[in-house]
Amino acid sequence: MNMIILVFFIFVLLIFISLTYAATDGYVTISLNRTSYWWNETVVSSGTANYTNGSAMADGSLAVTLSGVAYCSNNTISAAGVWFCVFQAPNQLGTYTFSITVTNSTGSTFTNTTNLYVKPTYGASLVGRTDRVVIEQPMLIQEPTGIIRQVWAKVKIWKSA
Repeated sequence: MNMIILVFFIFVLLIFISLTYAATDGYVTISLNRTSYWWNETVVSSGTANYTNGSAMADGSLAVTLSGVAYCSNNTISAAGVWFCVFQAPNQLGTYTFSITVTNSTGSTFTNTTNLYVKPTYGASLVGRTDRVVIEQPMLIQEPTGIIRQVWAKVKIWKSA
C-alpha cells in the first residue's frame, strides 16, 4: 500500500515539474503591415506572446524598440497573448532593427527581431497627350538638420516632326 502511495506522489511530482517547465519557455511573434516604409509613415505592428505549451503569456510586459529607441511604452499583452503597437517610421532613410521583448511574471524574457526599412519606393508615371510625354520623377533632398523632403522633377519630351 505504501508503495502505491509513493508511486502516486512521484507521478504527481513529475507532472508538476513538466508543467512548470513547459510554462517557462515561450516565444514572441512579429507581424508588420509592411517591411518597407516611407519616412514618418504609420507602422502597424502586432503579434502574439505564447508559452511553448500553447497557453497565452497574458501576464507579460511588453517592450517595443526600433534600433534601441523605445516605442509604445503603454501597450500591454491581452488575455489571449496578443500585442499591438502603432507608431511613425523614422524620418531618415535606413535599415532599422525592430525588436519585441516580453517579460513574464517570473522575470523570464522572450525576444524577437526583424528588419524595418525606411526607403523611397518611387517609379515614373507618364502624364500627357500623345505628342508629348511628361515624366514626373520624385527626388529626395536632405537638409542639414537630417529632415528629408520630397521634390518633383518634371521632364517634358516633345514629339519631333
